[in-house]
Amino acid sequence: MAYYHVQGLSIAVVHDYKVAWAKGYGWADKKERKPVTPETLFEPGSISKSLNAVGLLKLVQDQKLDLHTDINTYLTSWQFPYDSISHGKKITLAQLLSHSAGLTVHGFPGYDLSAQIPTVPQILDGEYPANTPPVRSAFEPGIRFQYSGWRYHHLTTHADGCH
Repeated sequence: MAYYHVQGLSIAVVHDYKVAWAKGYGWADKKERKPVTPETLFEPGSISKSLNAVGLLKLVQDQKLDLHTDINTYLTSWQFPYDSISHGKKITLAQLLSHSAGLTVHGFPGYDLSAQIPTVPQILDGEYPANTPPVRSAFEPGIRFQYSGWRYHHLTTHADGCH
């Protein structure tokens, strides 16, 4: 923790689908000297991408999803608004998983516990109370890699029926 300047962290060991033990280390709030405990809430951050990918690939394995189908096939409460930037190419789950979908909005800052939480369509369209702009095409899908923390999570975890 000292080497990487980590203020606080929490570890949980899961065995046979149950938490075997959990412990907090360091500070949840160093200024107020509030320690990290197993109950301390952290934003999941990028770890959600790998967990999400495993779930999606399981659905592909079970033939419930296809990696090379237009994402709008799976999205029912919101549809990606294709435009001329995408040059008629459709975005696929494979492109979202490989960070090659060509979408805008790089990061996702999250929300304070006291903030009004937007719906998924509000987030994707950049509508209040969302704190990010709308997700749209930045370049043609499938032509290059561009890391995407935010796009990956929202478009792959909010396909209705595919959580």
